[in-house]
Amino acid sequence: DDIGQTWSAAKVMKTTGYVVNAAATPLVPKPMLIFGGGYDSCEDVDPASDDCRTNAKGHRVYVADAATGAKLKEFQTDRGVIGDIFVVSQRVKLSAPLVVPEVYEERAMWAYAADLGGNVYRISGATANEPFDDTDPNSWTITKIASLGCDTPGDCADNRKFMFMPDIVEKNGTYYLLLGSGDREKPLGTDEDGNPYWPSSYGTNNYFFMVTDTPTDDEWLESESTNCGSNVMCMDSLLEIGEGDPDSTDLSAKKGWYLLLNDHEQVVTSAITVFGTTTFSTHTPVIPVPGQCTSNLGTARVYNIRFLNAAPRVGEDRSAVISGGGLPPSPVAGLVTLDDGSTVPFIIGGDANSPLEGKLPESPSTGTQPKSLTYWYLEK
Repeated sequence: DDIGQTWSAAKVMKTTGYVVNAAATPLVPKPMLIFGGGYDSCEDVDPASDDCRTNAKGHRVYVADAATGAKLKEFQTDRGVIGDIFVVSQRVKLSAPLVVPEVYEERAMWAYAADLGGNVYRISGATANEPFDDTDPNSWTITKIASLGCDTPGDCADNRKFMFMPDIVEKNGTYYLLLGSGDREKPLGTDEDGNPYWPSSYGTNNYFFMVTDTPTDDEWLESESTNCGSNVMCMDSLLEIGEGDPDSTDLSAKKGWYLLLNDHEQVVTSAITVFGTTTFSTHTPVIPVPGQCTSNLGTARVYNIRFLNAAPRVGEDRSAVISGGGLPPSPVAGLVTLDDGSTVPFIIGGDANSPLEGKLPESPSTGTQPKSLTYWYLEK
């Protein structure tokens, strides 16, 4: 009854808490689907009404049996979840020793979601600090770990929105969540008289965020009660990053950072991290010139920054203007096998010359790439 327009693609996941036969050996997990509740058209109003913020469809994360569609769990969120759910998995070897080829399966550990209220959630097992493991999905837990929709908690008349799932990098049990705010459904800005079409959306200060989470640490969020008034990370938990690079001491004292964007600029794509560089794109509306007949698609930029501190790549700026403007597609990365049998990484959407052209991602110099990092997208 509470599902909205299903913009959130269903992700397949398996755990030992949902199996074909609990008495069998070995356990055979049954596939599940996890997805956000979706979008409600009341969000088209600017700003959204109090009723929309409270009672709209889509304020959910659903877990269902992939074969039958039976609902296994329903989590409630503050606002609509329209981005995909990021499932953090580990590879489990299924084949016996010395068996060739080796057989592996992805087993879900945690999941992360973001909503249209600027909130980020961790979905876990029996408690907030335990992975899924053998916990039945009906007993899973959801925890709001960050509230970033407004500068002052509780004052969100013009709130920042997360329309895409976070990208995640893992290092020594800490997860680095990377995502940006913006309202891609209201991209134009102003009319020919300079009046905003959507004054709330146009006037919202958007940022790109890096938020750290250590899910097994039960004190990770409790330590923020002084900064934020509750056990959740807020803007005061993060370091503001302007034009220059942040001081490493200041950065280490925070649980992440947020990068200032240009006036009226909003993040309009998901992010992806390859070799330590996080790529995403933005859009800034441009006020039309009176009497001009040609269309103006605004200013589009592609950002390539270091995920740890938002620093630009050596010899480059953080962002570059994409020719033609408009709304770029989200970047895509992976591995491709060439005709000679070699396998190389690629990224599409990381170059300002063309948001559709693939290229070889740039590896950092030796000493700047943490050896223990796992890039989930690249690994898959």
